[in-house]
Amino acid sequence: MRIEFDFQSGRAAFPAVAAKCAARAPDIALRLLILLAAEPAYRADFEAHAEEITSLLKCSRKELDMALGFWCGAGVADIAAGNPDRVPETTDNTETSPATREEMPPKKTAKLMRAAGLPEYTSEELADMLERDAAALSFVDEAQRRLGRMLNPREISLLIGLRNYLELEDEYIFILLDYCSRIGKTSIRYIETMAFGLYDDGVTETDALAQALAEREAYRELEGKFKAMIGARGRKLTSKETRFLNRWSVEMKYDFKMIELAYEITVDSQHDYNPAYMNAILERWYAAGITTPEQVEAERAKRKQSAGAGKSYDLDDFFEAALRRSYGDSDT
Repeated sequence: MRIEFDFQSGRAAFPAVAAKCAARAPDIALRLLILLAAEPAYRADFEAHAEEITSLLKCSRKELDMALGFWCGAGVADIAAGNPDRVPETTDNTETSPATREEMPPKKTAKLMRAAGLPEYTSEELADMLERDAAALSFVDEAQRRLGRMLNPREISLLIGLRNYLELEDEYIFILLDYCSRIGKTSIRYIETMAFGLYDDGVTETDALAQALAEREAYRELEGKFKAMIGARGRKLTSKETRFLNRWSVEMKYDFKMIELAYEITVDSQHDYNPAYMNAILERWYAAGITTPEQVEAERAKRKQSAGAGKSYDLDDFFEAALRRSYGDSDT
């Protein structure tokens, strides 16, 4: 079966990427896409024609903003300052040559406009939306189950707006909700802030999110062990301690055993906890490629053996002096 279009009234060009997310697009968003493609004037000055568009789509302004937010989040549309002198893009079906496509600079991802993309609904508007969209209703029910509590209309509107504006898979948001629930952060505003932060960091796929959250949980566990070790359970880490711990665990990839060993050596030498001195030890190990406690012990044994073989200087004293120099450099 072949389908032919009637182009007697003209043509409308749709971004090809829109087809990839059409199945997830709300009804109003799909109808808005048709209007924007067919009417260059709507694209040239959206705000001036917003009332006319809402009348044609038979929707509220909030629903219109939500629909536009969906396509912005999907990378199909972008919001820019109006420019009357700007020539509207072509609506014909002329194919761009491969050579021209190669010369075109890559499109930069626009910074998300949170206020425009996440409108809030009244209880009546929200109830009407959920009644018409079974997928959205199912999403809200599962979100409430994951958080272990009922959401009020304002929270539901924010959560749905987040889902559509960033074009996140439902499973992505459910994983995020599970994580926030585990750490006791079930505020939708907190979840919204975290979701935008992850999005800005390029974490937009479900697998990438699972890995990013696993790394966060591992760091939280490490931080808890570190605070218990230094006797800081009742306080937050200082900025210096946070900077050092991030360096040791994230950049150097040292586990808690190595950090604990550096702490023990520091206390033995300094008779007190000293994060800068700990950092000097770990920096020296990192530079020498020492990554395990066994390698530390092997290095110690090697130094003692070299000292016993008649070296003209004491390697332990030499190493201690090097540490002190490094400690002085780090304590800034």
